[in-house]
Amino acid sequence: MKPAIKILLVLLLAFGVCFGGLSCGPKEKPKPKSSTKKKDKPKKKEPPKPVKVEVPAAPAKPPLPQDLTQWGSKDFFRAREEGNDRLDEACALLGAPFENEPSAASAVEILRNILTPLPIPDMPNIPKPVITEDMEPREVNRLEREYKAKIKAEEDKIKSIPTLNARTIAAIIEILGQNGDDSAWKLMVDIVQRRQAIDDDADIEKNVVQTILTHPRSNNLDLIFQMITQPSVFLKPVIPLNEEKTRRRLTPTQVRTMAVDWMKKNSDPEFRGRVTEYILAHPEDVELRTLATPFLISPLVGNIECMYKIYMAPNLLNPNDREKVERYFLNCSTGAYASITNQVAMSGKPTQIDVINALSTRPLNGTASAVPSPAAESNGEEETPSEDANPDQEAVQKPQKKGTSWRIEPYVDTQINDSFKMMAFQPEYATLILNVVWQNDFITRQKQAWEKTMEFKSRDQDATSRFLMALPLVGYRQYWDEFFTTAYQDGPLKIDKMPLMGYMPTDFGILLELKKVKRNVLPPAQQKKPISSKTNTNAYRVKQRQIELQSSWMEFVRLAVKMQMERCNIAAAVQKTLEVDVEKLKARTPFIIPEDAHVLCEYHMVLPNERTKDIQGIQIDPVEIHYVQFQWDGPAGMAYSKIKYKDATAKQRFNAPRSSDMGSLWFEYTSPDCTESFDIRVPVAGQSKEELKEPPKGPIQVMSIRVRSNN
Repeated sequence: MKPAIKILLVLLLAFGVCFGGLSCGPKEKPKPKSSTKKKDKPKKKEPPKPVKVEVPAAPAKPPLPQDLTQWGSKDFFRAREEGNDRLDEACALLGAPFENEPSAASAVEILRNILTPLPIPDMPNIPKPVITEDMEPREVNRLEREYKAKIKAEEDKIKSIPTLNARTIAAIIEILGQNGDDSAWKLMVDIVQRRQAIDDDADIEKNVVQTILTHPRSNNLDLIFQMITQPSVFLKPVIPLNEEKTRRRLTPTQVRTMAVDWMKKNSDPEFRGRVTEYILAHPEDVELRTLATPFLISPLVGNIECMYKIYMAPNLLNPNDREKVERYFLNCSTGAYASITNQVAMSGKPTQIDVINALSTRPLNGTASAVPSPAAESNGEEETPSEDANPDQEAVQKPQKKGTSWRIEPYVDTQINDSFKMMAFQPEYATLILNVVWQNDFITRQKQAWEKTMEFKSRDQDATSRFLMALPLVGYRQYWDEFFTTAYQDGPLKIDKMPLMGYMPTDFGILLELKKVKRNVLPPAQQKKPISSKTNTNAYRVKQRQIELQSSWMEFVRLAVKMQMERCNIAAAVQKTLEVDVEKLKARTPFIIPEDAHVLCEYHMVLPNERTKDIQGIQIDPVEIHYVQFQWDGPAGMAYSKIKYKDATAKQRFNAPRSSDMGSLWFEYTSPDCTESFDIRVPVAGQSKEELKEPPKGPIQVMSIRVRSNN
């Protein structure tokens, strides 16, 4: 670089230094700061860090017993507190005795403690950190993080407390149902009524109700009754909860519907009677009447008393339901009467197939009864039907003693018919039915209804007429005597449809009342004699009319005797055997049959009997029936002389009309007061002397009827 330029640069540098300092002299010392200015804060001293102290760890708890049956109450509580996965499995064993807690009450107490939610501690009051303006942002963030961490730690501690879910609670409720102890039912009710707190109650009320209904026992029938009659009381919470509005609860109608559905399938007549009495006492409860009445009047034998009470109560049934109940009563009465008189329960295949189909639901396969026998009362076990049982056959159930489980006949809410498929024909139900329908108020109502028309609409299908003619009660045979006397002048054509001429059972004593009517048969010569115009006067016409009436009534009585014998023959079908104890037969019957006769079957019936002694409030009009069918190889025309009636008074009114009975002869004995009768029917090829010398063309039938002398 040139010297001149270097000198210039040095001068400029020197000039700038002087100008910046305003003086090229010595530099002045800085003035001290004013006292009004803030002094710098001294730095904070950090607190000494706490010294970590090593705390010895708590000794580990021994594991719970591997064998769950060895768990005691402390083990269950510990498993509950720890949320042990095997708690559900262990609870399932509480229904059975186990070593440490064998009693049912102890098991229920354990379950109550398991259901009780574990105590949840209150959230501690954690103070918020103090934040000042001069804090560094980094410091503020640190304090806030520490505060949130403390909050979360406390929340996690609370959340870690084990709770029971709805599945576990449902399992425990099922265990309570199986337990069956009173304390178990009390615990379930406490759950519904909020006396017992639980962790999760979603649909828990429905679960409790279903469990109580699934395990019906004598100690919870009152609960079920309350569900039906007062469901709002059953559901009423004793201890309302703050969050009650958010919880799902059953409505009283839902509870009532569930309980009524149970009653349809499981209840016994006594329980149904309790519900019926409540309905009668609370007619304002329309909902219950609507839900329960269709079942209580359904055609089940166990409903018979309920039906009767509802039927007799005013304004509880519409006309259609009243007619249905009345028809069921009438049909049941016929079946029960057939049962107590041994006119049903056939197992063989008799001649009258239609009769058996009407009288019994048992299959006509020539085998023993295919109806399952009644359930055992002791252990409630169902009996296995025999190999010959009809799979479509309805089972016959027998009422069991109070406190046992019931096997109930199936409920079908349909219109009943006249096929007699109800179990009224079973002996174990006969007295139950007749205790209801053989009462004076019901009989009087039916009698008044029948007397409005005094007509027999049909034979076996006229339920009212059939009911009235199957009343072996004091006073009713005389009623038919008066009826026959009144109807005599109209002739038997007016009453040819009466049940006496059908196959359904009727009181045998009515046949004796019918035999009281004046009757006779003209000799063959008079039957063919023409009426002369000279003698065709009014008096003669009246006489001729009386002769015709007597002849027609004789024919009607003959047909009635034939029909009663057919009924006896059907009833005797169950007693058909290859051998009959003839000596015993001779001792019990009031007639004598030929020594060389071969007895085929017999039927005997006496009222009152063992089956009628339990029927209350009635008086049976005594009647005694003996029927025998036998084969005889002697001359048909000699039957009336070989077959003797033992009572001498009956022989004095011996009447032996011989009339065509589809190839049969009819011989009749009747006592003067018409309290005894004896009838013989002999099948013959014809009525000529030669034909009567031949043996009968089939079995001979003999039947005796005896009623009390003051009938």
